[in-house]
Amino acid sequence: MKEVIVSWSGGKDCTLACYKAIKSGLKVKYLASIITENSGRLWPHLLSPETLRMQAEAIGIPLLEWPSAAEGYDDNYRRMLNHLKEDGVNGVVFGDVNIGNSFAGKHLNWIKSVCEPTGMEYHLPLWEDNRATLLGELIELGFEVRILAADSTELGESWLGRKLDKEMLSELKLRHSLSPNGNV
Repeated sequence: MKEVIVSWSGGKDCTLACYKAIKSGLKVKYLASIITENSGRLWPHLLSPETLRMQAEAIGIPLLEWPSAAEGYDDNYRRMLNHLKEDGVNGVVFGDVNIGNSFAGKHLNWIKSVCEPTGMEYHLPLWEDNRATLLGELIELGFEVRILAADSTELGESWLGRKLDKEMLSELKLRHSLSPNGNV
């Protein structure tokens, strides 16, 4: 069985990617998060390490917190992968989605730039799915997803704490149909 880590942002996509990786037969050894030294938080999502630790404990997979400055982030990510390779890990699972994501190509290039030099395989279990399908899958599988951060220009504070359910999914689909970026 291949041992992998999940590049852990604490969000819905990496959670579903982790679930799918396990279902496909991969052994997830760690959830791995880069904590920036200047903020003490996960980059770029800015979740606190405490939140990430609670998630890891609830899932039952150890969390690896890897420190990094913003400068040299990519080199530090590769160092983390080389360290994990010595520990028997041979792959990384990412929760990236390409459909409807204008940054997908750029992020795939980044994934290759950190994985290939270290000899790590990369896994993208969500890559060919669209957001609505993935959100529906999370709901159907019974995951409890709550909004912990919302862009004040896009959704606003009223979304904070809301639980993803069929009603929210319908609302998001309506917002998207009215405006591709979700503004109404």
